[in-house]
Amino acid sequence: MSKYVNNKHNDWEDHLQAVAFAYNTAQHSTTGESPFYLMYGRDPVFPIEKILHPDPSNDTAQDPHEWKHHLTTTIQQAWKDAADHTEIAQGRYNRGANFGAQPVDVKPGDLVVMKNFKSKVGLSRKLVMPWEGLYRITSLERPFAYIIECRRTTKPPKKVHLDQIKKFLKASTPISSPHPLADQTPAQPPSNALPAAPPMYATTDMSTRISQNVPKTRAAPCGSPRPPQPASLATRTSENHDEIPYALRKTQGGQ
Repeated sequence: MSKYVNNKHNDWEDHLQAVAFAYNTAQHSTTGESPFYLMYGRDPVFPIEKILHPDPSNDTAQDPHEWKHHLTTTIQQAWKDAADHTEIAQGRYNRGANFGAQPVDVKPGDLVVMKNFKSKVGLSRKLVMPWEGLYRITSLERPFAYIIECRRTTKPPKKVHLDQIKKFLKASTPISSPHPLADQTPAQPPSNALPAAPPMYATTDMSTRISQNVPKTRAAPCGSPRPPQPASLATRTSENHDEIPYALRKTQGGQ
């Protein structure tokens, strides 16, 4: 069915009837027959057979009583053969399941854990803890065991199969961390260490210090004449030739 459903898997019921018919008309390895044959005592007639052999068979023209006797005998024999095949198949399945299996070494009084078959809606079955417990074995009736929950000893014992429990092994030594926690006391500097350097930046705001050294001036009222500006260095003259810088004298052609 997974080969025919769409990507959203919401049309599987459209293929259910065809899949069920294919399953019921196929031969099963356990019984040796198809469920259709064990139910009706005959093999199904497929559409391809009607196309290849359109003429009906002469078996339908026989006496109804003879057909009834034939059907009853055939279906009873089919059921007997199916039961024999099922018994042989069960033995084969048991041998395959027990191949390489190890016996569970437990005894009454042992602590065990049990397989966890529970899963909450919305949680992944693969991420659920595989074992739950702790339980104690009260009695053994192989291949079953009776266990009680250690936290709820008043509850009646539970009967479980031995393949659903596992012996609980306690740690022989206390588990400790391979890296113990280091001493949390802060390290102290050595006695001969140099004194700590002063902080790179003073705590006082630099803008505050600058504002204290700048002289305060009051703005002139609107419409008042501007104060005289100092003459530029290029137009400034002086009787003393030495007061003019050398670079400016070269520009003005001075000697």
